Amino acid sequence: DKELPWDTQGVEVMSLQTTLRKALHYPPQGKVLHECPISGRFGPCTQEALREFQRSKALVPSGRLDADTRTALNEFAFPPQNGYTFGI
Repeated sequence: DKELPWDTQGVEVMSLQTTLRKALHYPPQGKVLHECPISGRFGPCTQEALREFQRSKALVPSGRLDADTRTALNEFAFPPQNGYTFGI
């Protein structure tokens, strides 16, 4: 699993933004969707939304998609079903 660098664009960032939205962290507090659209671009809105998600999971609020954050997102998006786990 790799971190997503600042200004990365693509499907993986769009999936991240969508998952953060389902977790009620996108757009970040104080922003609305037209200010922070689900664009597939890793910018300031995605970074702040990640920080909010990290705080909610007692992780270091780095705003980066590190291994611990990816695990927590996958646990949210794909809860274990009958002993099986899934992930993106």
